[in-house]
Amino acid sequence: MNKGTHALSFTEGRFIEYPGNFNAPYYSKSVKEFWRRWHISLSGWFRDYLYISLGGNRQGCFRKRRNVLAVFGISGLWHGASLAFIFWGILNGIYQEAEDVAWEMKARTQKYREKWGRLTGKVGKATKESFSSRLFQTIVTFVLVTFAWLFFRAGGLADAKLYERVAYFNCYPICSRLL
Repeated sequence: MNKGTHALSFTEGRFIEYPGNFNAPYYSKSVKEFWRRWHISLSGWFRDYLYISLGGNRQGCFRKRRNVLAVFGISGLWHGASLAFIFWGILNGIYQEAEDVAWEMKARTQKYREKWGRLTGKVGKATKESFSSRLFQTIVTFVLVTFAWLFFRAGGLADAKLYERVAYFNCYPICSRLL
């Protein structure tokens, strides 16, 4: 069911076609793209029944950001009644909001660059994104998502801190007394 394939299901004597649930999420260049590709049916349910019900992005920037954080927090609560799950959800929401702010800043900068280029007569060519840039974005996304999974896997916030030490510093057996 990877790569957006379709599957057939036998339900009540009929074949029903439904879309695949995962579309190679770990090849994503951004956290937002990761969540569009990950658990497509559940993400769609959260979008349709929670995000849009809260007002979506129609009531201004602040409410949009609040709605995204609320939906991700609720999705964490959906997965388990633990602070670690709620933190995991809110952390993913923070990633998405930080990404939105970065894209807005990039668009604003691009607008000023184009305006300056027209004033000086040095209009640059639109360049295609390089392979190294796409690879870097994919690696950063993978690291951020993997860091968030530590909280999902942990039984609590203390366990997540322990996982973080072992995973990222690989020194728990040696330096546990120092940290």
